[in-house]
Amino acid sequence: MQIPSEILAIGQKKFSLCLVGQFMGKPPKFGLIQAMAGKLWGRYGAISVAHYKDDLYLFQFPSDSALSRALFGGPWHIGGIPLLLRKWEANIESVDFSTSIIPVWVHLSGVPMELLTKEGLSYLASAIGTPLHMNQDYSKLLVTERVSLCVDVDFSKPLLEKLDIAFNGGTRSIDIAYS
Repeated sequence: MQIPSEILAIGQKKFSLCLVGQFMGKPPKFGLIQAMAGKLWGRYGAISVAHYKDDLYLFQFPSDSALSRALFGGPWHIGGIPLLLRKWEANIESVDFSTSIIPVWVHLSGVPMELLTKEGLSYLASAIGTPLHMNQDYSKLLVTERVSLCVDVDFSKPLLEKLDIAFNGGTRSIDIAYS
């Protein structure tokens, strides 16, 4: 049977404010997951938690801003166990929770002022992994010692400690620290 697109759209809208979570290790008891979700993200509104299947959990948020705060505000741990989160997408069975690629906050020190733009910082972050989010708009700052970016980092590869860049006829070394 072919499912009509308008029927699928209703379900997609229902889950559009959901994150899918998976624990790196044995999940805590469901009651603890519910309680901690409320403590971690409840100040943004009511959070619903559901056990989907196997080791996948759904976290439903009241707004896009609440969902973004949870998605990019981590890393999160419940019961001492790291929780990986991904935005819900259609065909949830295909969500890849590879534990080699994990979103982490990366801290850059020594970034030249010319690169304190969304484009410049995204370009630098792309040398580390896939840029996801900035915790503030650095283009409005005149000077900053440290820049924090959320980046999908592939932990199966060696982590960069420094990023040597060439610009304006010179070179510069940017220090990299990981959360």
